Amino acid sequence: MKHATEIETIFAGFLPWVQSKPRDEAYDYCAHDNCALAQYLHALGFAQASVGSRGFSLRDEMDHPIPNALHDALAGLPETFGALADRLGAAK
Repeated sequence: MKHATEIETIFAGFLPWVQSKPRDEAYDYCAHDNCALAQYLHALGFAQASVGSRGFSLRDEMDHPIPNALHDALAGLPETFGALADRLGAAK
């Protein structure tokens, strides 16, 4: 993968970013441009990032897969950053 190190770095920073959000703030898993992962990618400066149910792109390139454990945490209920942080912590 061309950007393997970049992708690993992105995933490594996701949990701390989620934990920095207000616990009761909601996100919409189904909003490809505003779900929790899309918000994070945009915060990192990837303005063109797009997220699908099983993959994401940072620019105009092929999708990168979303690891199953991350997908399951993102898709879980309730869709709040606090609950997501708990699910991500449990998945480690």
